[in-house]
Amino acid sequence: LLSIPVAQLQLAAYNPRKTFDEASIAELAQSIKTQGLLQPVLVRLLTPAKGKKAATYEVVCGARRTKAAQVAGLPELL
Repeated sequence: LLSIPVAQLQLAAYNPRKTFDEASIAELAQSIKTQGLLQPVLVRLLTPAKGKKAATYEVVCGARRTKAAQVAGLPELL
């Protein structure tokens, strides 16, 4: 497991989920605030860190969890 700052995550362009129900995202965000992230997000490295530039990761599985974590204000994900 790797802890990754939310700012370094981007959603995959090929993800079939293009729209997110705001009410369900808010509900999931509240759950994440109280219980934490129960299932990790699956990512792949897009660009490695070079010098002072941070690495970028693409979310392969867990787009809803990523959106909800952003709404919940989490600084990083597992």
